[in-house]
Amino acid sequence: MYRRFITLLFLLIVVCSIKAVKVGYALSGGGARGFAHVGMLKVLEEVGIHPQYISGTSVGALIGGLYSMGYNAAQIESVFVNTNWKEVFSDDWNRNELYIGQKRWSPYGNAFFPLDDKWTPQLPQSVITGNRINLELFRILSPASGFDDYKNLPISFSCIATDLVTGELAVFDSGSLMQGIRASMSIPSILQPFPLNNTLYIDGGISQNLPGKQVKEMGADFVIGFKVNSSLRSKDKLQGLIHVLDQTINIGITNKLNEEIEYCDQILEPDLGEYSATRFGNVQEIIDAGEAYAREHIDELLELARTLNPDEVKQAAIEPVKCPEHFRISRIKSQGNQYISSSKIKQYTGLSNFSDYTIEEIVKGIDRAWNSQLFDIIYPVLYPDEDRFLLTICVKERERKYLAMNFTYDRENEFVAGGVLSLHNYIMKNSHIMLEAKLGGKYELNIDLVKNFGETYGIYYRLFPYINEKRIYFYDDDHSKTNSARSLEYGISSGIGLYARKSIVVESYGFTYSTIINREIAVSDTLDQSQTISGVGFKVYHESLDDFNFPRSGVKAFLKTSFSENKVLSDESVNKLKLELIAYKPIAKRVSVLLGTKIGSHFLKKGQSCYDPFYLGGLDKFAGFPLYEKSAPFYELFQVGIVCNPQKSFFITPKIQVISFSYEDTIFPKNSLELDGVLEIGLKTYLGPVKTALAVSEGKPVQVYLELGFNNDIFMFSRH
Repeated sequence: MYRRFITLLFLLIVVCSIKAVKVGYALSGGGARGFAHVGMLKVLEEVGIHPQYISGTSVGALIGGLYSMGYNAAQIESVFVNTNWKEVFSDDWNRNELYIGQKRWSPYGNAFFPLDDKWTPQLPQSVITGNRINLELFRILSPASGFDDYKNLPISFSCIATDLVTGELAVFDSGSLMQGIRASMSIPSILQPFPLNNTLYIDGGISQNLPGKQVKEMGADFVIGFKVNSSLRSKDKLQGLIHVLDQTINIGITNKLNEEIEYCDQILEPDLGEYSATRFGNVQEIIDAGEAYAREHIDELLELARTLNPDEVKQAAIEPVKCPEHFRISRIKSQGNQYISSSKIKQYTGLSNFSDYTIEEIVKGIDRAWNSQLFDIIYPVLYPDEDRFLLTICVKERERKYLAMNFTYDRENEFVAGGVLSLHNYIMKNSHIMLEAKLGGKYELNIDLVKNFGETYGIYYRLFPYINEKRIYFYDDDHSKTNSARSLEYGISSGIGLYARKSIVVESYGFTYSTIINREIAVSDTLDQSQTISGVGFKVYHESLDDFNFPRSGVKAFLKTSFSENKVLSDESVNKLKLELIAYKPIAKRVSVLLGTKIGSHFLKKGQSCYDPFYLGGLDKFAGFPLYEKSAPFYELFQVGIVCNPQKSFFITPKIQVISFSYEDTIFPKNSLELDGVLEIGLKTYLGPVKTALAVSEGKPVQVYLELGFNNDIFMFSRH
């Protein structure tokens, strides 16, 4: 009561002086709940309340920054509603944007750990690095690139961050607006701490979540606080890591909040209990909730507007900051790079000095460089440079040493644990070494060394030694296992190839490998005890798939041939051709058609027996057969299907497959034509893909598949 009396007395004095009160807004953090700020701003605009000062924390810094640039609430609402927040918070590279040289290895790893100088695995600093967030902030805040002092924006602005090292409050009121706001938004453990000026910054909510004091210090007479942060959870609602982290952060925020509220003359606090800080998929609902709250108090706000802005004082219309159609770039420099030169970074972006670029052209250039997979963080900042702009590319290079862990399950091999050590540009400049070890249902050791001569295109040299052991099962006509064998194979291949941006890889190679087979259940006369094969080969690869495990669009084409003669370092003549071609074409928003074929030929001479035939079964080939049930030196597989994607991470793929196989090089011999129907269901998770499938073929038992993790062969391209 006492506080209200003082406030009314203050307003009465102001009215009597017939001078407009300098109004300030303090916008709190709160994650997705912060979208309620926009709804409340819409109503405040309608009743005629306009600020001269704004300070914000975290998401409040973002909304406050946009409002300070002169955008009204409806314009800010349009930006947020039309933003793909799932995409913004994703650290995944778009596979169809990668260079073809990077697609020589298929995706792998449930978890990745950078290695320090002592080769010790390091836990990540956060759940996401936030590179796409940086690019989105640059996109929407770039019109303010000409303002070094936030006081010169249409509405004077500042934002709050926290120094991670000292724990002290940091106020950003000058420099790059994008960098200041990004520093304020670094939610601890969720979003990577933001490096700037040799300091690491985290979310401003840790030190001052409702910056009323800051707005007062900026010069405001009357401060309106927008409070949207979540309350502390009860014990029964502390479910999972994210909830515990959120609660930990909120404890500190809540303890300081009462002190911060004392600096606010009016508090707006909508009831957002049903919305968590991570509900970024409910943008419009949260905005509407903020607006509904303000409209419930419309009479109070109208009275406040009349008190703050007497009729004699008119509010001048604010012109939003205009974005140039093109930014004239004087020069481009890099910041934060250690091992990759500035010239190389500029080469990856495709941007050049003394050129004019739109915002989207700059973003696409940075995206090209990020898709090189050399950087954890890479984003642009524009600084005024007389009548042009200096483009600074800020980077944090990806660790050159990485350890990936991969745990998989499938019907044939059951559980397999694997680890992949990746060394990029570590032993040699422009080189990539992949060392994989697997234990469990199968044992493998693969080492792939590639030395590139060129960045996005050029020639390369490859060396690939390997050893693997696996169990092969044999079946009768009822799909029942009759015997098994352990197959040990070791060898080496080496090749020279050419890669060209996103289009094609071509390689010629030589190889030698030995196979030793140990019978386990029963003797099979078709099995040789050991063989050594040596020869040469040629391969061509093109891929434009949008995703390797769950593609919706693009093409994959792979041709591989190999030739060996028993008179030249080989026990047998083994001449092979393998062709894979598959295409995906979207026909609706969440529906695509797939067409594909796989062909294998051994080029057998008359009377020659076949060594190492093609295995025809399995989820990756003809799903109506178990993996090792059928083999033949010649086969043709054709498939057609529909890919349905009812939700972003959920896929349903019904398809029909036809396979023909024989021991003679003929097309569709009548006695070996098989047809099946397959229903495959896939789920994309943070720990890797999950696939299950049913395959039905006439007169045979239903085949059931379950695959967990990255079950694909990482070195599909590298093998002989």
